[in-house]
Amino acid sequence: MTNLKRIYLLPESEIADLYARPIFNQNEQQLYFELNQVELDLLGQLGTVKTKVYFILQLAYFKAKNQFFTFTFDDVQADAQYVLAKFFKKTTLVFQGSITRKRINQQKQIILNLFEYQDWSVEQSIQIEAHICELLRYYPKGHDTFRQLLVYLDTQKIVIPTYRNLKDMFTKAFVNEGDSFDRIFESSVSRLFKNNLVDISVLHGDGTTTAAKKGGDNIGRSGHKHMSGDKVVSISDRNCNVIAPFVTAPGNRNESPMFPDAFKSLKRIAKAVGFSLSGCVMSLDGVYDCKQNRKMIFNANMTPNINENKRNRKANKRGRKRFFSASIFKERFRTIERVFAWEDKFKRLIVRFEHISAHHYSMKTIAYTMINLRHFCRP
Repeated sequence: MTNLKRIYLLPESEIADLYARPIFNQNEQQLYFELNQVELDLLGQLGTVKTKVYFILQLAYFKAKNQFFTFTFDDVQADAQYVLAKFFKKTTLVFQGSITRKRINQQKQIILNLFEYQDWSVEQSIQIEAHICELLRYYPKGHDTFRQLLVYLDTQKIVIPTYRNLKDMFTKAFVNEGDSFDRIFESSVSRLFKNNLVDISVLHGDGTTTAAKKGGDNIGRSGHKHMSGDKVVSISDRNCNVIAPFVTAPGNRNESPMFPDAFKSLKRIAKAVGFSLSGCVMSLDGVYDCKQNRKMIFNANMTPNINENKRNRKANKRGRKRFFSASIFKERFRTIERVFAWEDKFKRLIVRFEHISAHHYSMKTIAYTMINLRHFCRP
C-alpha cells in the first residue's frame, strides 16, 4: 500500500474481541475439548504427548473462532491441564521447550482439511477485494461492510486474514469505488466530444459553497457567507458542460489555492479524452488572481482572462497591462453560474446532510454527469 491512508474500520475493543484467543470457562472446556472418532484418529497419528496436547488446544480454539493462534503452554496453562487430565490422565506434567514451526504448520493443515477450510493467501485478496466493492454498494458504511464480509468468509470457509490485510483491502476497495464515479463522469465528457457538443475555446472556472445541515468531515465555517459547509471549484465550457472533475475543501478555505488541483484535473481529463487545451482562454474571477495561477495557465499555452484583484492599491500597478476581456468574463453568468443553478435543482445537493463527505461528493459527481448528458435526453 503506497500513497493510500488506511481507513478506520473498528474500535480497538472490537479488534481485540475479534482476534483474541478464546478463554474458556468450565462449560466451554467440556464443549470444545470433546473429540469425535475422526479427530481421535488424527490425534493418534501424532507422536509425543506435548505435540498431541498442542494439537487438541489448537483444534478447540479453531472450533471456537475459526482462526489459528500463537501461544505457549504457559499462556494456556488452565486449558493444558484440563486436556492432560481428560485425555492422558496426568495433572503434573510440565512441558519443556516449544513446538517447532514446521510441526505447527502441519497441524494447521490437518485442521484445515478436517473442516474443509482454506487458509488465507495473497491470491484470495483479489477475490475478496472484488466482493468488498460489491458489498460497499449495498452497505456504504465501513463497519457494516466489515460484518457482512465476516459472514462471507465464514460461508466460503476462509480463515480470517490479519486486521492489517483487511484494512488494506478495504482501503483499495474504497478508492476503487470512489474512482468509479470519476470514470462515469469522464465517459460523459468523452461522449460530448465525440458528438461535437462542446466549445472549449473559452473555459470558465468558479467555486460554490454548500451548507452542511448536520456536520461531518471536510466542513468549515465561512464568515463571508455566515454558514458552515464545504466548497468545490469546477470548470465548464461555453455550452454549460462540466469539463473537469471538481476539487473540494472546507467552507473556510480560500478558492485560489484550490485552482491548481482543479487545473490538474482538467489536464488529466484532456489527456484521457484526447483534446488539446492549447490556445484556449481560461476565464476566472478576481479571487483567483495570483502569480502562481497565471503562470500555470501560461505554461499550458492558454490565455488567462482573470479580473485583476487590486488588493487595496490606490494607484494602477506598474508594467504592462494584463489581458482581460470583459465580454468573455461576462459569459460566466450564463455558463458556470448556470451550471451551479442547475446543480441546485437536485434537492439532495442544496443542503449537505451526509456526515461522510465522499457520499456527498459522489452524488455531486452524478449530478454533473447528468448535466453533461442532458443533450441526449431531449425528445
